[in-house]
Amino acid sequence: MGYTALYRQYRPLGFDQVVGQEHITTTLKNQLIGDRVAHAYLFAGTRGTGKTSTARIFARAVNCLDTQKGNPCNKCEICNLALSGKLMDIIEIDAASNRGVDEIRDLREKVKYPPAEARYRVYIVDEVHMLTAEAFNALLKTLEEPPSHVIFILATTEPHKLPATVLSRCQRFDFKRISVSEITELLQRVVKQADIIIDRGALEVIAVSADGAARDALSLLDKCSTLQQGRLTLDRVVSVLGMANEKLLFGLSAALACRDAAGCITLLNRAIKDGRDTGQLFKDIIYHLRDILIAKVSPSGLSDMSKEKAEHLLMVADKLEVNTLIRAIDVLSEAQAKAKWSAHPGILLEVALVKLCEPSMDSSIEGLIDRISRIESIVLKGKAPKAASGKDKAPAEDVPEPAGADSPEEVQGDCTVKPAARGKSRPHEENKSKPDKQSGATAVESRNTQEDIDLEQITAAWNKVLKHLEKSKKGLFTLLKNSRPTEAKGAALVIGCQALHGIYYDIVNSKENKEALREAIYTVTGSGCEVVVESVDNEQSSLQADMEQECGLYEEAVEIFGSHLVEALEDKDD
Repeated sequence: MGYTALYRQYRPLGFDQVVGQEHITTTLKNQLIGDRVAHAYLFAGTRGTGKTSTARIFARAVNCLDTQKGNPCNKCEICNLALSGKLMDIIEIDAASNRGVDEIRDLREKVKYPPAEARYRVYIVDEVHMLTAEAFNALLKTLEEPPSHVIFILATTEPHKLPATVLSRCQRFDFKRISVSEITELLQRVVKQADIIIDRGALEVIAVSADGAARDALSLLDKCSTLQQGRLTLDRVVSVLGMANEKLLFGLSAALACRDAAGCITLLNRAIKDGRDTGQLFKDIIYHLRDILIAKVSPSGLSDMSKEKAEHLLMVADKLEVNTLIRAIDVLSEAQAKAKWSAHPGILLEVALVKLCEPSMDSSIEGLIDRISRIESIVLKGKAPKAASGKDKAPAEDVPEPAGADSPEEVQGDCTVKPAARGKSRPHEENKSKPDKQSGATAVESRNTQEDIDLEQITAAWNKVLKHLEKSKKGLFTLLKNSRPTEAKGAALVIGCQALHGIYYDIVNSKENKEALREAIYTVTGSGCEVVVESVDNEQSSLQADMEQECGLYEEAVEIFGSHLVEALEDKDD
């Protein structure tokens, strides 16, 4: 016999070998142990998650002469016949090629006959959603009340296409996507049995590429294992799969942070010249930016990654705004959808990257917000984010290596630069550290050390501060709508905000958002201060707001009518 694919060689033979579907296999084993087997089942889920394998295991187990805690023994006469495909009482039907009413009528006639060798006659109908409406109608009565010796197992990747009348007659089990860690463990067992030598990082890349499907993971491993004899490295696997490696992805993200359109195009052209698929590049870049976004707003979401990669993502995330990342994902996703129908998808990817580096070319709301952010950076900080150009442009070859590599590059300032030697500073950096004039954020820091803040002034202008945030930092404004200054501690301003718990507290108190709040206060009031945002309960906040409102009304009345008249009215009321 010729070569057998890995996904066929290592197909699970028992419920305990099915990966990632314990909620289903446990239920089926308990039904077999308790002799409470139903007459019709529906297995629904995405490709490669174990639907057909589980159906075959169940068909053997229900007829096995010596079950082992719900699992088939795979040794008795019935199991051996079933494994060799010679058991007449287990019938597999491909509904994609037998979808007409005539085939179903023929099946309906055959179910009347008792099984030839086993206890039950089991019909496994794969891709059942492909049956025609007439075929479903012909199957309904038999599916609802089949003979006692017949069991139906329907498998489909699209359960929403099945009529409700069919769904209501079956016990439905939904197969979930298999996690990356579970697929990696499965691959490790397979490579050990198949004597394939491969790096752990390469297995993780295959597991991620499988997108939750164990069969796809085994197929990709089979493809990579035929590349060469000896050890399979991460670079070789990435090359075979046509994926973008981490060096390319981190280089692109660094170029986007520098707004270096030329660097993005150079890296992209090099990847395409190396044989990278444009569709896969779209997917890899979008997922990479998603990882940076997660590192920005919720670092705990990187727990499944290696420590080195997570640290490098956090370093890059510190140089990119949340709005910029969201806009980048939106722009690339839109370009990806168009590229599926284009004869030149690579050009659409290039245009999308240039648009991200040049917000002036983007007329969307997100592009406008990005341009406004750059103007604010110029006005408030006294400098604009540098776009690499001319001699200052970072060479495309010097892209940052993932953390843990031999010669990593660090992201400093607005662009990616090679790290300087420890304990030494460059001459031009020493000059920069002693500016002649203070401007922007430096001026704010100097005011912090010179004078205390005026709590009353900032409180009176707080609504204007919030309006400024609404224009410049919409997300931060949404979280701080119900906030008020509560206390001044020297050069630090304490701001109380209602219902600010969990992740929202972490977001507001991030370095980026606290800096934006400081800039808003400085722009409106001219007061430079450190800010501390705390959560306050609704009762305390409302009481403080009422007191402030009463004080505001009193001051307004004095200004309009004069203090003597207001005092007279108060005396009269008493």
